[in-house]
Amino acid sequence: MVLQDAIDSKSTGARAWLEFGRIHSDEDALKKASGFNPRWAEPYFQLADLDPAIDKPQLEKRAGLLKKATDLEPRNMEYWQALAKTYEAAKDFAEAQKAWGGAERAAASDKERDQLRQVRLDIQAKRFDEEAAERKREREEKEADIARVKAQSDAAIHAAENAARKRMNPNGAVPPTPQGEYQATDTGSSMLGVFQRLDCLNGGAKFIIQTPDGKTVQLLMADPSQISLGGGGEKTLACGAQKNPRQVVVHYTPQPDAKLHTAGVVTSIEFH
Repeated sequence: MVLQDAIDSKSTGARAWLEFGRIHSDEDALKKASGFNPRWAEPYFQLADLDPAIDKPQLEKRAGLLKKATDLEPRNMEYWQALAKTYEAAKDFAEAQKAWGGAERAAASDKERDQLRQVRLDIQAKRFDEEAAERKREREEKEADIARVKAQSDAAIHAAENAARKRMNPNGAVPPTPQGEYQATDTGSSMLGVFQRLDCLNGGAKFIIQTPDGKTVQLLMADPSQISLGGGGEKTLACGAQKNPRQVVVHYTPQPDAKLHTAGVVTSIEFH
């Protein structure tokens, strides 16, 4: 009744408002207590304990109140412990470690100090584990993004090759081998190398060969179906990188094309 009388009479005593607020979990009463005595830490501590902190905004609010309490009463180990546990719940291990250090400094005995030091060291180890796990997660996400982009790029390349192949041969087969006997041309230039890739274009293709000195040369095939093919083994041309690159002699007419980056126009190919 004495406490209620003090509240009813609108007492300006911070203790009365604190006890009333603590007993009735009354936030307004606790705020009045802190207003009547701004240098008193306990009202902030009691305000922090009013609601269970679950989500990030609640944890941030609770940490702010407890930080105010530790600023006003830095020798109170209970305040520091509550602040450290709040930071832990928010997974802010750097601040939690600092708060456990504050509790350690406020400890009343060597035994308590040793126990709190061990807690601080455990939090440090946990912090390192969390940071390592976060770096691993970020690395895996980056690698997954790279793999996804590469897969999309490969799919786009394959789709373009298939589209070009269909334009070159609407029946869906590989570009046809010309009929008739192979006749090597005696005019123009020739080049020895390994057939690496055939980039199909709209109505044509680029024949890519690697020469013995390691250089890559691109030659234009204006109409692949009209190229004379000879030599041994399979003599068909398929778009894309060659699964089994073969050595060839390419006869061509030197005719550089800056736009296509080709050195000449293929006239015949001899597979070796």
